Amino acid sequence: MTHCLRLLQRPYQTLGCLPARFSCYSNVARGKIQTSSSSSCDLNSVYLKKCSGFGATTIPSHPHTRTVSHKAATFDSTTVEVKDDHLLMTEEGGGSVRIPFYWLRDNCRCSSCFHHDTNQILHNIVDLNLDIKPTDVQSDHCEVTITWDDCHKTVFSNSWLREYFPGAADNAMTGEQDIYRTLWQGNYFNMPSFELVDLQNDRPTLKKLLQTLHEYGVALIGGVDTSSEAHANVARLVAGGIQSTFYHPEVCVASPGLDIADTAYTNLAIPLHTDASYFSPPCRGMTLQITERSGNGGRTVISDGFYALERLRFSQPEYFQLLCDTSITAHYLDDERDMRNCEPVVKMNSNTKQVERLRFNPFDRATITNLPYEDMLEFYKAYQALAKEIYDDEKAFKILLKPDQMVVYDNWRILHARESFTGHRVLKCTYLRHDDWMSQMRKIGGLRV
Repeated sequence: MTHCLRLLQRPYQTLGCLPARFSCYSNVARGKIQTSSSSSCDLNSVYLKKCSGFGATTIPSHPHTRTVSHKAATFDSTTVEVKDDHLLMTEEGGGSVRIPFYWLRDNCRCSSCFHHDTNQILHNIVDLNLDIKPTDVQSDHCEVTITWDDCHKTVFSNSWLREYFPGAADNAMTGEQDIYRTLWQGNYFNMPSFELVDLQNDRPTLKKLLQTLHEYGVALIGGVDTSSEAHANVARLVAGGIQSTFYHPEVCVASPGLDIADTAYTNLAIPLHTDASYFSPPCRGMTLQITERSGNGGRTVISDGFYALERLRFSQPEYFQLLCDTSITAHYLDDERDMRNCEPVVKMNSNTKQVERLRFNPFDRATITNLPYEDMLEFYKAYQALAKEIYDDEKAFKILLKPDQMVVYDNWRILHARESFTGHRVLKCTYLRHDDWMSQMRKIGGLRV
């Protein structure tokens, strides 16, 4: 049975919104959460519920209603009413959302205000009257028509308003299917796998792969040729584009003895880490393929960094917050380059309030000079606490990759490592650009991310 912690992608509540019985975790082991009261609960039962209706609470009606011509209409169980400074959309079950008049005017989709071929706004934001009012509002089961006090007319389809109303990006009433992120630990994890031929010939399978990468952060692709050209083609198929770096414009080939100042080019063990912490931003995705091997060892190790972060947030929330608030520098140094990036270890999404990115590579840390004496010890304690969660061997998934197998994963979430090895081993990998990765998730994966 897979022991996972399932979180809603949009929205999910933070620790402070959890029931009280989940606020005092002392340790987590083998899929169980042990509370300070010695009771336990299965991680499968710990999930965070989405809001219902247009918002988490019902918005009270505005006490004033403008005197304009208006016929209230109900569509998809929702009523549209004109209030003093907004339209009020009320769901039959009671949830409501207010849409400001200036927002409606700014989002007019007529040909004078919006270029439908380029999907760009045509009017100047400086010209937007924030006090604009309608003189007439008409609505039916298909659309809402607004005539403004500057005589401009705006028409919205009801479906557009339901999809894009203010707060829709954090709301459960936009109509799409729930999008989950499943947090996992290695002892109970079976890596989702796909065959390349199916991804190439069946668009729904490619869509499923992208949704899987969003949910679990990692997937395995079989049937991949060992050439660098084939590897690059698969990377582009999945992620849309490859991020060029000083390692290589496309496919990086790592093997002991090559003249690169990185442990990946040795046969030593490499502990769990995220890659490219010295880039801004770090690459979003990565592909890994072991195309040649002789000797022993060299298993690939994968771990869910978001799982480790959730455990830390539950058990030591003050350390979790410190890692969100404190920036440290990562660097890459050689005779020709001095690359540095100074950011927090954990980046929260300012819109969703969820963890967006884990940036964890203790081995690429520069000397910490930006913290004063009185703050340094607490940061080290927090960083060490996260490292202990990450390096818990039970949480890691280990696999000896075959030459035709490629691992694709989200480098902002998944940590990877390598066991030491003897003999010959050739790794091929690519870095995948964040913007292309997200575009694929939206356009092919059908995800609202």
